[in-house]
This record gives sequence, C-alpha cells and structure tokens, in this order.
Amino acid sequence: MLRQFFTLTLPAVMLVASAQAQYPSDTASTATLARKKITLSKEAAFSDKDVPAKKIGGIVVVSQLWDTTRMGFLQVGMFNKKAEAVPDKPFSTYFQEYANAAFGNTVAAGEPTLLWIIEDLRIGERTGAMSEKAFTRLKATAYVSSDGKQFIPLASSDNAFQNGGMDVTHKHKSNIAKAFKELYLLSVSKLDAVLADKQLASFSYDEIMAQYERKRNIPVLTQKLNDGVYFSFNDFRENKPSITNFEVSEKKGAAVSAVESDGSKRILAAYWCIVKDGAILKKQDRKLLPLDRDGYGFTISSYIADYKHRNNQILTGAVIGGLAGGLISGAAVKLPKADAFPNLADPEATAIDMETGDLIF
Repeated sequence: MLRQFFTLTLPAVMLVASAQAQYPSDTASTATLARKKITLSKEAAFSDKDVPAKKIGGIVVVSQLWDTTRMGFLQVGMFNKKAEAVPDKPFSTYFQEYANAAFGNTVAAGEPTLLWIIEDLRIGERTGAMSEKAFTRLKATAYVSSDGKQFIPLASSDNAFQNGGMDVTHKHKSNIAKAFKELYLLSVSKLDAVLADKQLASFSYDEIMAQYERKRNIPVLTQKLNDGVYFSFNDFRENKPSITNFEVSEKKGAAVSAVESDGSKRILAAYWCIVKDGAILKKQDRKLLPLDRDGYGFTISSYIADYKHRNNQILTGAVIGGLAGGLISGAAVKLPKADAFPNLADPEATAIDMETGDLIF
C-alpha cells in the first residue's frame, strides 16, 4: 500500500521540482561565494524502544520553498567567510529521502498517510563575543489522507529556534532533524481529532498544489515592477505604489520626498519600500536596503558585501588594537537584524518573508 502510494505521487512531486527549475535564482550577488553542502542524517528519529505507538502509512514530502537555491548562509574558515548553505541533492529528493530514513520505523500498512508541504527551511549563523549562534527555521503545512486521494489539513508550523557553541556549523544537520521531528510529533498529535471530524474539508493533491501556485502567482512576482513609493508590504505584493512622483535624497540618510502637483516636496516619514528604475529599496531605519528577486522571493542584495566590509573592519581593529582599533571596530558596518524572530538572538537579515514583509535570516 505504501509503495503504491509513493509510486502514484512521486511523479507529481517531480513535476513540482521541474517547475521550480524554470525559475533560476538571481545569483549575481552570490556568484563568487563558496558553497557548503548540508547532508542530512540517515538515522531514525526514534530508536526502536522510543518509536511512537501511533503508526502512519508513510510521509510524502513536497518542496514549495521560496528560495529554490539555498537554505541560508554560513560562516566558514578562520576568518568567518560567508558560504551558501545548500542541500546535497535537489530539495524534493533531499526532503523525501530524509523523511523515509527518519520516520520509516513509524510506518505500518493501512494507516493514514501524511503529506508535508515545506514552505521554508532556513539556517544561519552569527558570531558573538564568546561563542557562535546557529539559527533554524522550518515552516511547513501537514495534511493527512486515509485513501491517498483526498487530503485534510492537519497542522501548520512555523518553528524558529537557536542554539550555541564554539563551532555551530556542524550542528545544522541535527538542528534540521530536530525541526522535522517536532513537525512529525505535531502532525501525529492532531491525527485522531482531525480524522474523527467528518465536517472538515478535504482536497485532492492537485488542488493543494494549485493553492500554492496561487500564492506565487502574485503581481510582484509575475509583473514588471512599477516605479513608486509603496506604503505597505501588501502594496508591494500587489505592485500598486501609492506615490509615483517622488525624489530620493541622501543628504540626511535616505530621505524620500513626494513631489506634489505644484512642484513642492513633502518628506515621507513612513513607507515600506521604493522602486526606482526597477531597483527595489526597502526602508530600514534611516537606510534603504537593496532587494533582488531570488526564486519566489527577495533577498538583500547588499548582504554579502556589507558582511565582508564589516568583517574586514573588525579584523583590522583586532590587528591594530588599542583605542584606534576599538574605534575602527566600533564604526563597523551594522547589518540589519531579522526582525521576524524577536525571540532569537539577533540573527542577521538576508531576505524578506513573503507573507509578512518582515526580515528573515
């Protein structure tokens, strides 16, 4: 039963992966970066003595990641150079093989099957005074099916956490495993109640995929961007600027002014971003962060350059030492923080969340 179900659904999964390949990421700002492959464990998530009594018929995993290229950025080498964190195989295969290995001993014939849609898997690192921090985010939606044809929404999870140590790069494999184990436990905890409720709506696999296609079929991802000032992230998503006649001045940070019909100028204190000649600049405090289209979302295109600049300043300050070195380090470039996760210890922002517009690592 399980093998037949996988055989039926895997072609659809492969179609999703093929569709993703038609939209290569904008990699201009990361073309020279090293890549660090993250290989996931082949060990079971539960030992034989700890395996849950509740069984499932299997797990089918589909990648609907907005970033189709990488999982984030890591620090490598003595001088903490940045590297892209990438899977060691295509994402759909990466996730499916892990689920098969990690949760294979929870499978039994005739039980309901889980469908996991992975919307974001993000990892990152930050160096502190005495140790490093590793950050992990897994965003996913789980469905359940009793017949392999109709799926009922089971649970949604957006799990972001951190841990620390002297060298956290090697911890990402176990951090990702922890996130998937928590997703599994959440899914299984909802099974009985959801299956018992006969009033809940169910959807075919194709209907679920169409829902995610609609989430990507938004004007900001499908149309040429209109120049103008966008007051909110939703305006940006809809490609509807509130003001189209404006000027940008760098005399006082990054001042943006609306140009009125009589030629007078009015400084704008609050807005989400501007688009000028197709270039996207997000307001962040007194600065404008450049954004690039990347996969099905947007990344901060200045992140790598700013990180290198900041790192060089800190290293120079450490070499010079004393008051002069302290002044150099104190004046180092300040990278924006991922404000989507206020409970985490200031992960560096590298992109925006495509549902909220908040900064993510």
